[in-house]
Amino acid sequence: MRDEDPEAPPRDPLSPESLSELASLVEHLADQPDLAAVSRVVVDFAVQQLGADVAGLARRPAGDAPQRLAATHVVLATDVDPAEGRLGGPWQDPPPERLVVVDDTRTDPRWPGWSSVLAEHDLHAVCGVVVTHLDEDPVTLELFSRRTGRFTAAEETGLVAAARILGAGVRHAHRALNLQQAMATRDLIAQAQGILMERHGLDGPQAMGYLRRVSQHSNRKVREIARDVVRGDEPPLLGG
Repeated sequence: MRDEDPEAPPRDPLSPESLSELASLVEHLADQPDLAAVSRVVVDFAVQQLGADVAGLARRPAGDAPQRLAATHVVLATDVDPAEGRLGGPWQDPPPERLVVVDDTRTDPRWPGWSSVLAEHDLHAVCGVVVTHLDEDPVTLELFSRRTGRFTAAEETGLVAAARILGAGVRHAHRALNLQQAMATRDLIAQAQGILMERHGLDGPQAMGYLRRVSQHSNRKVREIARDVVRGDEPPLLGG
C-alpha cells in the first residue's frame, strides 16, 4: 500500500487539473490491447487520482462469484472477495448505479463480517460504484482507504462521475474484444467451410449444415468444430 498524507482531502476528480488528466486517461484506455489491460489502467488511476490506497474492478454475474478484473493489491482476491462470498457484502445482487460508501469498517453495522476483514487489513473507508454493465453483469469500481471518512463526499466531489467515465472505457474495451472475437470466429468458420467444400464436394450451405449438425450431436460450439476441421481433426461426416 502506498504512503500518503493522512490528513490530505481526497482530490476532486472534476477539478480542471483532474479533468485534463481524466481526458488523457480516456485516450490512453483506447490504446490498450484488451479488457485486462484497460482494467489495470483503471485501478492504477483510482489509486493515483481518486484517493484510494487499494482499488479493484470486478464483474459481478448474478448468482455467481465476482470475477476480479484487476486489483492493485492481492488482498482483494485472497481475503476480501472470499469474505464477501461467505459473509455477504454490499455488491451482492446490486441494483443499477448503486453507490456504496463506508466511513469506518470498524463500526459500520451493515456487513459486519466483510467489514471486519477489511479492518484487519487497515482498510477503514470504502467507496464503490457500479461503473458499467458487461452483458448485463454489473461492474464495480471499489476504492479502499486507510483513512476513515475518506469518501464521505463521493457524490459531491465528482468521484462517481469520474468512475462512470472510467466505466465507459471498460465497456468500450469489452465491445472491441467481442467484435474481434466475432470476426475471428467468422473467419475460422469460413476457413472450415472451404476445407469441407474441397474435401467432400459440398457447397457452402451444406458445409455449414455439417458444422451445425456436428455441433448439435457433440454439444459443442460451431467454432470449436470449425477449429477441429482447420486443424485436420475432422469428425466423421454426418449425412450429406
